[in-house]
Amino acid sequence: MLAIKMGIAARVRQRRKEQKLSQKKLAETSRVSLGSIKRFERKGEISLKSLLKISFALGYEHGFVELFDKKPLSLNEVVSEYNELKSELLQRAEQRKK
Repeated sequence: MLAIKMGIAARVRQRRKEQKLSQKKLAETSRVSLGSIKRFERKGEISLKSLLKISFALGYEHGFVELFDKKPLSLNEVVSEYNELKSELLQRAEQRKK
């Protein structure tokens, strides 16, 4: 799951830079706080509402319409996603112990 979140964040950052927008300007345009945009680009963490606002500001809202039109995941893809999430959760648990 982490790879997916970071992949989305990287694509958003790329679109922002292609449009020659600073994080501050994107925050103003999208009405999403600058801190949220920075956290999203750094950690991939953002609310759906804020992600939608950013997508509209960048002109990429059409991607959300097609989001669930695609075929469902295969069993192998589901297992892979599960294993990635499990690994991420175990890493977080280890970090909390330190």
